[in-house]
Amino acid sequence: MGIETSFFRSVAPPTYNQEINMRDYVFVTSCVEANGDDINAMRRHPKCRVVQYDTMRRHCVGFIDWAISKGYRVAPGFGKKLTLGNDWHVCYYRSYYQGRPCYFLVWSAIEFIWVSNRKVLYE
Repeated sequence: MGIETSFFRSVAPPTYNQEINMRDYVFVTSCVEANGDDINAMRRHPKCRVVQYDTMRRHCVGFIDWAISKGYRVAPGFGKKLTLGNDWHVCYYRSYYQGRPCYFLVWSAIEFIWVSNRKVLYE
């Protein structure tokens, strides 16, 4: 089972003044819709690394829109309201999903995955 390549040719335009040259990772799936073996391989990949919130935000197209859709605030100054950047229950990673470089976050034990829209596969 591979990732459909036509999806990567039709990336929606960035929002919130995102710069597409830095943000070359697009949301593809969560573990709820994905194959469990692909998720396990991604989590256990030898190059899987923890990254910071800011790193993921810089590289993932639509990340802020995704956070807003989940009910998070995107900027400080909202009092005690939770933002995605200060929720210590959320973890951020860089790895490989189905052979493509990816960033993913784990939120409520669900992995949400953004993959590179470049056509580079690992060996």
